Amino acid sequence: MKKIVYVIIILIFGYFTLYAEELKSIKYVYYLTTNFPEKIIENLRKTAETSDGFVKYFDLKTIIIKIPSNKLNEITDEIKKNAFIQDTIISSKNLSEDLLSTKTKLKIKKDFLKKLYKIFETSNIVQTIDVEKEVNDYITQMEYLEGRIRFLENQISFNELTIYINYEHQVIQPKVHASQWDWINQLGLKQLLSH
Repeated sequence: MKKIVYVIIILIFGYFTLYAEELKSIKYVYYLTTNFPEKIIENLRKTAETSDGFVKYFDLKTIIIKIPSNKLNEITDEIKKNAFIQDTIISSKNLSEDLLSTKTKLKIKKDFLKKLYKIFETSNIVQTIDVEKEVNDYITQMEYLEGRIRFLENQISFNELTIYINYEHQVIQPKVHASQWDWINQLGLKQLLSH
């Protein structure tokens, strides 16, 4: 009987995965150029706060903001007003399957916990200890799953923006080793090759 129930759950899960709306975690990375980096950092911090978001990290050249998906335009408008956007990178991760799977696991555990409570009511003292241990394990697992659901929903409802200000790419100079012959080293070929 349990196998049939699991097969039905998997089929239902597969159906909803195919036809459910995609729930994504979206991350934006902006590279900005501005003459007033302190001003733009301060303006972005204020805009994040007034847009029901928050600042995850900031220093003089970088700020990371978590912002509700529906308030993204407020931050991008602030960026466009005060800086030139050199580059933008957008990445997304579909969390629909993970969220649906976690919710399904939680529902199964809740249903099983109800059955454990019924067993608990009719068990003798020796069985009570075993059932109590099983109940505690299920409650711990359910708390973990509830926390995971909250985390995934937060990832979906908040976009993350990482903004680099006046970012400079560092050019790594190739290493040139000295030659084993002194006459080549005296010609200064090492310095020529490094340019």
